[in-house]
Amino acid sequence: AAALWGRRSAAPSAPRSVAELPPAPELVTRILEYAMLMQASDIHIEPYELECLIRLRVDGLLHEALSLPPEALPPLISRIKVLAGMRIDERRIPQDGRFEPEISGSKWTFASHRCPRTAEKRS
Repeated sequence: AAALWGRRSAAPSAPRSVAELPPAPELVTRILEYAMLMQASDIHIEPYELECLIRLRVDGLLHEALSLPPEALPPLISRIKVLAGMRIDERRIPQDGRFEPEISGSKWTFASHRCPRTAEKRS
């Protein structure tokens, strides 16, 4: 995860607050670049009460790449939904989308799948 934040340290400290994070577009780009560097086939964004985990599937196994504060989830998900052509206001039904960013001089295709959380509070 050190490459994700531009540091060479083997044990980077994860951002503890949203104020320490880059803006959502830059954060998504960094996550995608890191996933490509690690040759990940999947990127999982897993929300929990105390953190948001970013895990990468590499060679069939999920590896933790980054832990973010839970407040980072809404802008992160919104950015991915916008890129993938999904409705950002829809949270109750599953959605699928695609996007093809150019990263590090190459065009990549990403599929995005959003599944509602079963314990999600409804207002």
